[in-house]
Amino acid sequence: YENSFYPECELEIGGFKKSFKPFGSNDINLEDTLDSNVKISVDVENKRWGVEYSNENLSVDVPPLGPLTGELGVKVWGEGGTDGLTDYGVQGEAKFGLGVKKQGVGFACYFVTTSVKFNARAFADALRR
Repeated sequence: YENSFYPECELEIGGFKKSFKPFGSNDINLEDTLDSNVKISVDVENKRWGVEYSNENLSVDVPPLGPLTGELGVKVWGEGGTDGLTDYGVQGEAKFGLGVKKQGVGFACYFVTTSVKFNARAFADALRR
């Protein structure tokens, strides 16, 4: 279980999305959204890849705050470990922040992120001990 209060922003144009962290490390993370709720993601720097199902249509305009937005998602991921073994697992995630999206172009900054992660290889290794 993880909570994060560091902003993570996303810029989406057409079917592609670039995410970045204004106050943190900026890994190269490019997603192809395929114009659906299913995304294919690759993080080259961290040797991470995955498939994600998410619902980004959680938006409401709250006057004095502006357009509040949220995203709920489930990710199935794999990651090249430093020990030569691949980690893999499932992660559930919820994000909340401010943002707008119109006709395939959007920008959002999520200020609160909560996730729960299950690492299947680590779990299997623990059972073998």
